Amino acid sequence: MDEETIYSDNDVSVSTSRIVVRGTTYALRNISSVRMTTTPARRGCAIALIIAGAIWAFAIIGSKGGVAGAVILGGLTIAAGVFWFRAAKDDYHVTIASNSGEVHAHTSKNQGYIRKIVDAVNDAIVRYR
Repeated sequence: MDEETIYSDNDVSVSTSRIVVRGTTYALRNISSVRMTTTPARRGCAIALIIAGAIWAFAIIGSKGGVAGAVILGGLTIAAGVFWFRAAKDDYHVTIASNSGEVHAHTSKNQGYIRKIVDAVNDAIVRYR
């Protein structure tokens, strides 16, 4: 059976006999399945910053510090927390399963890119067998 390339980019190459990810080769015959998995972004610190900004804003208003001070200190802190929260992105993984366990073969914040690789590996598995 001749080896046919199904997908290729700068980091990943998928063929009918192997997958190469940043220099690491996985033999297709050893792969039992592939799937996309997700690691959620850590947003706890961003939420804490939003809460701290709200507390500061209410504390300044409560201590007769004025609305201007509350808007400046609390508002900027809340805005920074919201920006941080929205900027945090999930990690998507190409997860390969074999007899020796599962491995995150490739990771990206681009879900479509990871989906394309997973689909190519699934296609390779179907063609191999």
